Amino acid sequence: MTLNCHQLAFSRAGQKIFTGLNFSLKPAEQLLIIGPSGSGKSSLLAVLAGLQKPDHGRVEYDKLDLYQLKKSEIDLFRGQNLGILLQNMPLIESLNLVQNLQLAGYFANFKISQERIFSLLERLNLLPKAKSLALNLSAGEKQRLALARALIKQPKWLFCDEPTSNLDDHNCLKIIDLIKQEALTCQSSLIIITHDQRVKDSFKKSHILNLAAA
Repeated sequence: MTLNCHQLAFSRAGQKIFTGLNFSLKPAEQLLIIGPSGSGKSSLLAVLAGLQKPDHGRVEYDKLDLYQLKKSEIDLFRGQNLGILLQNMPLIESLNLVQNLQLAGYFANFKISQERIFSLLERLNLLPKAKSLALNLSAGEKQRLALARALIKQPKWLFCDEPTSNLDDHNCLKIIDLIKQEALTCQSSLIIITHDQRVKDSFKKSHILNLAAA
């Protein structure tokens, strides 16, 4: 599934965040979005994921023009095709880790096996806390659970906004390896926002979109 973006423009409170963005990404390719704070990285990710309508332009997945769909159709497309890890994306803190992952499948009408759930939790060093409430996790553990939720449906596209910001070097490298392995297994395309040099060093062959220069 190829992503094509044509003349994207977005503003907030009357202030232009970005304008005239054009780029394409083919299946299984990787894109790092970089730039200073306020350059529109998170806003662009939200536009690409169908979470925030642009002021102008088109977001196309193959021949599907995302913002020509009804909101319910966008929600269904996102649930079935996209995995999203946003900064401060809320977990259901009154549910345990397994239930949080099961819920991700429920909302997308996607059946998720117990084997898939426990495999991801193990690879993210979260298996011992599988039955713990999300409320009781550390910031780094919550970030890893949020990534598991984004990956659980084996999405065609994975969007990550600063996926390693709360992680030490050991867990950072595990997260990077997991993202790479899952992308390879599922032939997923990756779009990652990052300031983290550890991530940049690990994705040296990726395309780069620098919004400071856009």
